[in-house]
Amino acid sequence: MPKTELAIRKRAKHTRSNLGCGTCRIRRVRCDRTHPVCQRCSSTGRVCDGYPTQQAASTPSPQASTENNGQLIARRTASLPIAPRISSSLQTSFPESLSDEETRAFHHFRQSTAADLAGEFATDFWGRLVLQVGHREPCVRHLTIAISSLHASLVKDGFSTSLYPILPAEDLRRRAVAQYTKALHLFNQHIISKQGSSFDVTMLCSLLCMTFEWLRTNHNAALVHLRSILRLVHEWHETSTGSTGRSTGNQTSYWSPSGHLIRTTLFPMLRRTMMEVRSIVNADDMVFPAIEPETSDPDTFSSVVEARDSLFVILGDLYDFFVSLGPAKPKIRSRQQTSAQKSLSPQARWDLWSTRLKRFLAESATQQNLAASLTLRIWQKTTGIMLAVKDVQEEVVFDIFTDTFETIVDLSTELYSLPRSGLSADMSIVAVLYFVATKCRHPVIRRRALGLLTAAPRREGIWQSEGAAKVATEIMEIEEGFVEGEVTKETDLKGIARVSHAVVDLGGEDTTWTIRTVMSGGETWHRGLHPPFGMEN
Repeated sequence: MPKTELAIRKRAKHTRSNLGCGTCRIRRVRCDRTHPVCQRCSSTGRVCDGYPTQQAASTPSPQASTENNGQLIARRTASLPIAPRISSSLQTSFPESLSDEETRAFHHFRQSTAADLAGEFATDFWGRLVLQVGHREPCVRHLTIAISSLHASLVKDGFSTSLYPILPAEDLRRRAVAQYTKALHLFNQHIISKQGSSFDVTMLCSLLCMTFEWLRTNHNAALVHLRSILRLVHEWHETSTGSTGRSTGNQTSYWSPSGHLIRTTLFPMLRRTMMEVRSIVNADDMVFPAIEPETSDPDTFSSVVEARDSLFVILGDLYDFFVSLGPAKPKIRSRQQTSAQKSLSPQARWDLWSTRLKRFLAESATQQNLAASLTLRIWQKTTGIMLAVKDVQEEVVFDIFTDTFETIVDLSTELYSLPRSGLSADMSIVAVLYFVATKCRHPVIRRRALGLLTAAPRREGIWQSEGAAKVATEIMEIEEGFVEGEVTKETDLKGIARVSHAVVDLGGEDTTWTIRTVMSGGETWHRGLHPPFGMEN
């Protein structure tokens, strides 16, 4: 047989199918083509990129048609959808049939809710993970529909798209509560039937329940869910691993793909939520497992998300809400550099983090991640102040940071000038502006911070800008009320007249935030009763 025919026949045997999922095609492995996500990805903890549309799989684009077959496959991969596509045939893609209104809510979540909840830091959690798990888990699916309906009731256009009409907010909230009730029933069934063997889904559902309660400003219910998550995390961590890292009983293994998802995605989200809650609520009883993050420490960050998560680990150590879990704590398989940096003081780790952030922003800052970059710079300045005053009791120490407070407000003003949603599941800028308005006593700067809080209503997890502005204004009036004449500079406020801490009642709506207890000048008093003893005019 001629050599040319043999060569041609040999090349034909290596022709690859273009019908696999995006992740398997990029990895160049055989995809099992299971819909909506392939088992090869989901069983190993990877995020499945989904499948190309029928048109993309069969008809090359005009530009790609001029390329050879190998190049064509590579170009199609880059344009794959990042999550399972929601279409008019959505009902048939689920194990159970969805009604028209449920289909509409799921579509709205993918098109709008996910991006709003992610905030400045676009991650796979809302835009991909929640949708994919929702395809196979009914409890997650109906929690997603409930959150979507509630979100739609809070935005101007509701479900308004080219396909759906605008629905009244009251109707949307009623549907959201009905879906939430159904989801809780399915969640309880999941816990009973799985008995710890699917803890990643259990933890995901708990986080979604908490998000739903934040959105409808039911703070007490949200805190109940948070305490429940923490208890379950402690129990799972103690029973799922031993010194060898093997699973115990019918528990999700710490080192399994599900365990990997918990450690790398769900734990960081829970850690951020802890910091968010403890920044306003007296919740010293809430502690987080002392689990070292599984990220290495290169010279620079790979993304804004990695930079954010690294900072929240430092903040967690700073405020000591981690707790050791004793002999059941596994040995984390981390790089030597990570362990070495873990032994550094919070200040030294913050210095190192700041150096890495500066290098990352110099190399990777773009218009696309401008909002996230500004947020990171704002947090960097704020955390620097918090570290500096950590062991100082006098409130006058904040006066030396007036210039830094002004820089924070300047950066926040730039951030507010960008087009942004008024909703986010994560803490972003509201807590920082509250910190400035209550700790910076310069009358102009603190009023600029208050102006930003009231300029545009925002909800960021437990934080609401209107409620935060009301409390901060009360604190400012308490402090400036004991000064004769006009306050023109921060030193006009005597140390004994400054509020060091305020216990806040969050209430049921944004505008019901009130101060219950104030600590100032070494005394504790209740709002509206009397000033601290020894207060001088």
